[in-house]
Amino acid sequence: MEITKLNPQDIMNYWPQIKECINASLPPHIKDCAESLLKIQENLLIGILDCWMGYEPGNQSKVYALATTGIVTDEFSGTRNLLVYTLSTLNPHPQAIWHESLEYLSKYARSKNCENIIAYTNLPEVENIVLRIGGDTSWKLLYFKMEN
Repeated sequence: MEITKLNPQDIMNYWPQIKECINASLPPHIKDCAESLLKIQENLLIGILDCWMGYEPGNQSKVYALATTGIVTDEFSGTRNLLVYTLSTLNPHPQAIWHESLEYLSKYARSKNCENIIAYTNLPEVENIVLRIGGDTSWKLLYFKMEN
C-alpha cells in the first residue's frame, strides 16, 4: 500500500468524497452539522488536520482508506499525541495495510514529537485490528450529551 498526505488542492478537488468519509466516521461527541464540517475543512486546508489516503501501489484510483489526523496536546500534562480523528475504509483491502499504516504514522508521529497515537472507534473490528497490531483498547470514551 502507498500512503499520501493530501495537499490543500487535492482536498478541495476531492472534498465531496472526503467530506462523506469524514462525516461517516465522526465520533458521537462532535456536533453533527454543516458548520462542523466547514471547520474541519478549514483545519485541513490550513494544516491543523492532515488528510491521508492509502491506495493500491501504482493505482491511486483504488483507494483503500482515508484518514484524518491532528496533533493534540493534553493541556493538563503537556503530552503530545497524534490523534487519528477519522478513518474510513473504501474498498476491500489486504490485512497488511493496518501494520503498514501504523508503521507509517508512527514515523510521522515521532517526527512531530508525539508520545502516542490515539483514536476513537465504536467498531469491534477496528478494536480487533488495533489489538492484533499491538495497541491497547482497554480505555473507552465516555460522554454525556448536554441537552439544550
